[in-house]
Amino acid sequence: MEWCYRATVTRANLLTTLDLITSRCFICRTAYNTAGRLVANVGHVEVDDIIHLFYSLNGNSKYQGSYVVRDPTQHPDSAGAVSHQGNPLSLFEVNAGTTLDQILDPAGYIRDPTLDVFTGWYVEEFDNPDFDADQVSFRGRGALQRFLGSSAAPRAAAPAVSGRGSSSPPVVAVQSEQLRPLPKGKCMLGVDWSGAQNAGNKIWAAMLCSDARGVAELKWITRPFDGRSAAEVAGRFAQWLTEQDFHVAGLDFCFGLSIQHDVAEVPADGPAVLGAWLADRYPNPDVFRKAFTPEIRRRTDRAMRSPFAPTNLRMFRQTYWGIRALTGIQMQIPPWNGVGDADKRSVVEVLPAHVARQFIPGIPYKGPSEAASQNRKLLLQGLVERYRLIITTNDKNLIIGDAEGDAMDALMAAIAAGAALESGFEGAPLGLVQEGWIYSI
Repeated sequence: MEWCYRATVTRANLLTTLDLITSRCFICRTAYNTAGRLVANVGHVEVDDIIHLFYSLNGNSKYQGSYVVRDPTQHPDSAGAVSHQGNPLSLFEVNAGTTLDQILDPAGYIRDPTLDVFTGWYVEEFDNPDFDADQVSFRGRGALQRFLGSSAAPRAAAPAVSGRGSSSPPVVAVQSEQLRPLPKGKCMLGVDWSGAQNAGNKIWAAMLCSDARGVAELKWITRPFDGRSAAEVAGRFAQWLTEQDFHVAGLDFCFGLSIQHDVAEVPADGPAVLGAWLADRYPNPDVFRKAFTPEIRRRTDRAMRSPFAPTNLRMFRQTYWGIRALTGIQMQIPPWNGVGDADKRSVVEVLPAHVARQFIPGIPYKGPSEAASQNRKLLLQGLVERYRLIITTNDKNLIIGDAEGDAMDALMAAIAAGAALESGFEGAPLGLVQEGWIYSI
């Protein structure tokens, strides 16, 4: 079953809501209202249902993402499922003193008025780029309502999300002949980016190098900016990138902005120029986003089914610091530099989620649950087999063990960059060079 849930600013702001989902796989929701009655529809939400999250501000509800409800007893901060009249709900009680418990109170959330503890859903993101939010119309004041539109997640496909109903893992869905191969005798760098305050602790980089047969070895995978803030990383990134030995680098952030924004004199020459322009006019991400509101997807975002626009509330910091990080880069950046020259070092925008979608479509691989860990294992297995990758056992364990999926994303960024190089950086339409293009497999 699918649900639409409307969060509001009366509890916490949107960024806090999204940060809780990203960092703790948690959507806060009391089980009971102040009258001691079960909140409408809460008792009907079951494990493996899908919640389409909306955030309401000034009377407008905007879609933020879709999430699969997981077993409430399996969350690391769970004190057990909420019980109502002897029946367990899909909500869990947050264990006192845990990391999550210590986050919620200062963030503005309230404890359940009957249970006197924080409660909520354990969730994992559901890749759902085709969900049409325009179908949703909230009726009355209810925050949680049944989704009545045409199904965005067919129930026949639901077992693949968590493997429920079967002891066998989901099958990799990739059609190998449809994917571009990696180039021979080249090194490919992948960077999974972050615009968070502690960005250095979340940015991963991976280096793949292929031999004359096209067999690629993972040379290293690491967090090169540990302990650095987003601003510090952006200031150091160009030099770090220049020092790396690669033929092509794939970076997981937006290189450009929609041409439909009503902002004058935006440079059309790519992120190396745009980065300096942003720094001169917008000293921080919040000022930048205010100038480029409302959020507008680029043509490449629609074509590659990217879940968010560059200036979306979940993305604008990543976009801002990413573009600023490329200020003055003296490398080829397709599509601004024609179709690319294989003999020159190139830097391209990539989208790891697009790579993952070719192997395990609709199956979440990020999160601390055993199901997500198994999905990371499945995804890595598919990548290794398809691209004949050589990866040490230690590095495999590191990638699978990274619950946030950032190490996996860095590896997929390198693969996407290599496939783009092999294709000659094809795909970008000539008429929209200013917006940039997402390159992939």
